[in-house]
Amino acid sequence: MYVNDLVAKGWILQSFGRKVKNWRARIKELYHDPSLSLKEQISSRPKQVQKKQWKKLVKYWNKEKSKLVSEKNKANRAKKKMFQVTGKKSYARVREELKASKGQDPSRLEMFRACFSKDGTTKNLEASNAIAQMQQLSSNLPEGSIDKPGPDDVFSKVMGNDRNGDAVMYGLGVRAADVWGVIPSRSACHRENIQLKSQCEELTSTVVQLRAQVSEMEGSRGGSSVQPLASQHFPNVTNGHQRLRMKFSSKAF
Repeated sequence: MYVNDLVAKGWILQSFGRKVKNWRARIKELYHDPSLSLKEQISSRPKQVQKKQWKKLVKYWNKEKSKLVSEKNKANRAKKKMFQVTGKKSYARVREELKASKGQDPSRLEMFRACFSKDGTTKNLEASNAIAQMQQLSSNLPEGSIDKPGPDDVFSKVMGNDRNGDAVMYGLGVRAADVWGVIPSRSACHRENIQLKSQCEELTSTVVQLRAQVSEMEGSRGGSSVQPLASQHFPNVTNGHQRLRMKFSSKAF
């Protein structure tokens, strides 16, 4: 199986899972009444759902844990203040349309503006404020620079970091690592710096030992033609260690 086949398979499974989830939520909204008795809830089965499956769903919805999750999700949906104006059109379609009109991949700012406003205008206050902030930051970028997608782009500075490894404004199945690669974490950088420092200290110790051996050889040979120590081409690891230490001290952990 080719890589593209694996990517397509992953997207299809995710898309199918989302559609099943949305359909199940719709069925629950239309046919499930928690105020009825369990027997009445089961008897209100829609025709398109099998009896065994409906009974299983009703029992699941009546579990206390399921009720808590449902209430939490309902509260989260109520907090959502920005809504797309593109209807059922996917991010992928919007991106391709913008790419065709602009001749290059759109930034996440351009994607957000296209999906949450009409030509930059929207009645939604939160979306309008977000677009205004992004445009202000974009205007402050150095002339000729490109707002490349990533954790430090204009979109991220206004909307916050991407969560769960997803690449926001890219659509279903697109991961951040697929778009801008893997960004090392602070702890990973810290571990790498410690390892480099340890290696540098080992090299420094080795050079000191070699210099001591050369000095001993010079002393035993007396007036031989061995080049003076200052002219030996040993790597200046000590100075490199100092520069490395300065680099570490300037990095915030």
